Amino acid sequence: MKKTKSQSLRVLPNMQIYHRPDSQNYYGCLRINGRYFRKCLTTSNKNEAIKNLFDWKNELYQDPDLLTNKTEQSFSTYANRLIQKEKFLPPRPSGIEQWMDTKRMMYRKKGLMDFFGNRNIHDIDLIDIEDFFKQLPLKKNPLATSYLKKHLNLIKRVFISAGRTNIRYPTFRGRKSEPRGYFNKVEYDYLLKSAEILVGFCYTSPNGTSYKITKELAPFIEFMVGSMLRPTVSEIYSLKHNDIKEKKINNHEYLEFPITRKNRKMLVQTLPASFHALKKIEEIKPSIGKDEYVFAPQYLNRRTAMRYLSNMFSQLLKELDMTRGQLGESRSLYSLRHTALIFNLSKPNVDLFDIARRADTSIKMIQDYYYPQAQLDEKLLQFLNN
Repeated sequence: MKKTKSQSLRVLPNMQIYHRPDSQNYYGCLRINGRYFRKCLTTSNKNEAIKNLFDWKNELYQDPDLLTNKTEQSFSTYANRLIQKEKFLPPRPSGIEQWMDTKRMMYRKKGLMDFFGNRNIHDIDLIDIEDFFKQLPLKKNPLATSYLKKHLNLIKRVFISAGRTNIRYPTFRGRKSEPRGYFNKVEYDYLLKSAEILVGFCYTSPNGTSYKITKELAPFIEFMVGSMLRPTVSEIYSLKHNDIKEKKINNHEYLEFPITRKNRKMLVQTLPASFHALKKIEEIKPSIGKDEYVFAPQYLNRRTAMRYLSNMFSQLLKELDMTRGQLGESRSLYSLRHTALIFNLSKPNVDLFDIARRADTSIKMIQDYYYPQAQLDEKLLQFLNN
């Protein structure tokens, strides 16, 4: 039996009614904003069908959600477009590209994709964003203000890509970042010596993986204190052997290398301690290539390398009961940077501006935090001699 074709009648441009071979009723077809809408008009009368078609069109225009292609206008669509766009950005020295950081934050548990997902980005308002931040913490402890601001910045970038530039954003105050502790000279010497003694000590990381304290940890600690680098992917973990030049002035051996700090390149010159630490690393790994990373080169993913050495250092602190400073401050790898700053500021006739420049920190931080700490021992000695 020959199949009968559908018969259509154009009512207006982008509006038509038609019959389907399997039904007596008319069907309507509308083309709005490049999309086609079809449905049964529930009547076999042509005039009534045309009236129903106009009524349906008015209904659609009164409900913008019905006209919106939810896939194209969803938060997730614009978020993924942002990720794809960032893939064309120049690579970072650390090897961790920006799009990878963006994707990691987007797809975090209880993160932006979980919360907003396929919601129409043009319907999201201030209250929705506030609700997002309320549910963001994975535990009961409040998140740090700096971490909250990273998420807010990401939301703004997604909204800008969708052409939403007039939206109101919430203001908030999270947990203040806890000041990190440092090590005085006696504690530092004990820490360094213990890192050498405990080589081979086995421990289990929070994810259940077994590790050992390796020979690499002691020179890593020494290198950190001699260089004042930050224990971040973009600084110490991005350092490769072929970045480093060995230099000498008046019998003082030191290292010099370029590094990107806070999105700008700087030339770093270390103390002799870092020079000697590098020599120890070269003895531990004599066959390492010049184009390989200095620390934890077995991990090409530098975030993995960072976690590996951070966990090892944290375990050392636990074993030595040194996880907290004298005032209860939490200690971490960042404490080595603070220790380096305080050691340098303890020297006589110190130039605060030079130390601030070499450490890539502000003179305000030096004056308000580091310098007062550095002078404690000297002031104590004066006090006891009175």
